[in-house]
Amino acid sequence: MPFESLLRARLLAKVAAHPLNLMDKAVVVEKLSLLYDPRSIEEQFFPLLEVPRKPEMHHLLLTLARSPDEVRQALWEGYISDQAAYMIASWDEHARIAVVRLFRSLRCSASLQREFLEYIADLCRVNDCTPWSFLETSPVRLVVEDDTRSPREKTEALRSLLRETLFPRLTAREKEVRERIRTLALPREIEIRPPAFFEGDEWVATIRFANIAELSRRLEMLQEKATLLPVSATLTDKDRP
Repeated sequence: MPFESLLRARLLAKVAAHPLNLMDKAVVVEKLSLLYDPRSIEEQFFPLLEVPRKPEMHHLLLTLARSPDEVRQALWEGYISDQAAYMIASWDEHARIAVVRLFRSLRCSASLQREFLEYIADLCRVNDCTPWSFLETSPVRLVVEDDTRSPREKTEALRSLLRETLFPRLTAREKEVRERIRTLALPREIEIRPPAFFEGDEWVATIRFANIAELSRRLEMLQEKATLLPVSATLTDKDRP
């Protein structure tokens, strides 16, 4: 059997034996790179590995395969989602290790990992700093290293911190509106939400009821409170982040 066919057969057997995670695929691509050029790997082996043929994918996988041991181990153990791993592949070694330690501490979902990394990238652009230097700032470290908080509490605290840092006027207005809605003392069966991102004039009211009589009472209550709603809370152009 020709060498290439033998290699493909062995790779197919490996894939069939158990699903490969992202780190497994990165290691396979690194080994293939000793024998084939990037284009051949993309054409012949990416389909077998179920790797999308996107620009820079070969380079990203090599970068992941050559990551520091701490990053590689986190990928093998599943502490970092595939998407998050791709997002930090171009970051420097210190930043990637900092992200690994962050997500080990938070144990958050893949969607939250993506959200955090997008916030961090945006904040770095705004403040002209590196991801590592931002993650080493005192406010972030105080949240992550707080042993009195559970992983879930740390996640919520960090999420609030990042949003407030990136969108200070928006988050301040959100807090103000939440407080003013709270003072209306509405029952839990009536929920009021301002416009998304305070854009536009359309508020949303949700009313839960079991019969027409309940609906009538709650509509009457809502009408009584309507004049007290903070409908002027929509952001002006100068207030937008």
